[in-house]
Amino acid sequence: MDLTGKKIAAFFRSKKLAVILIFLIIVLSITGTHIPQKSQLKQEIYSNWKNNHPQQAEIFEKIGFTNLFSSVIFLSIAFFLFINTLFCTHTMLSGAFRKLKHDQEYKKKNYIVGLEYNAAIKTAKENVNVLSDIESVLKVRGYSISQQENCIVGQKNRFGVLGTPLFHISIIFIMLAVVYGNTGRMEGDMRLIEGQTLSEDHGNYIFINEGPFFNERHQRFEITLEKFYANYNDETGTPRGNAGRLEITENEQLKKTDIVYSNHLM
Repeated sequence: MDLTGKKIAAFFRSKKLAVILIFLIIVLSITGTHIPQKSQLKQEIYSNWKNNHPQQAEIFEKIGFTNLFSSVIFLSIAFFLFINTLFCTHTMLSGAFRKLKHDQEYKKKNYIVGLEYNAAIKTAKENVNVLSDIESVLKVRGYSISQQENCIVGQKNRFGVLGTPLFHISIIFIMLAVVYGNTGRMEGDMRLIEGQTLSEDHGNYIFINEGPFFNERHQRFEITLEKFYANYNDETGTPRGNAGRLEITENEQLKKTDIVYSNHLM
């Protein structure tokens, strides 16, 4: 790797860069909770806020803060954090595997250069008994023991060096899942009156928010509000408030029917 490549790699795996990016994401996330997000509000609610705050709405819309979590600024910061995490994870994995490799190499040496902690065992016993005493000392301290002739190898938590890299790999998968969830999802508000049937299609939603990778993949099944209940009591007699009996049909065949209400979805 040339000098430029090393500088780029050092920049992207910098811990300072990670701290700065995480700080910016936190600040933008807090900002997004105070500025109305067009994708998270019904159209009439957002329009009311826009009419009541025309100057703020104009400024925030120009800089993309009314769609903050899908804006170029937010996605760019998230992308750089993802790249930073990739570089850090690669460095940690490389270091962990080097330690595991050296772990095997030191077994081939005729002596140990030094120990951070050591215990002295003085005994006049036979050689076999001395080795047995040493093994007992190491086992009490949680070491796994292997022996080759007069050489004793004690290891503790050998694969523990992989813990931090695996944690970072988990973070990478979480970041990918969040990106996929935000770009491939669809949510919407479809309103029906009793007896009405609507197709699950883009044009039938009062409000809809589709990710860029959803690509209009609507199922186009039909939804019918067979009956509306102003005050519904479930099978146990518990009041559930507003409820509706929905029917789902596809190709003129009934697929499912159920009564839906708050916290009881189809």
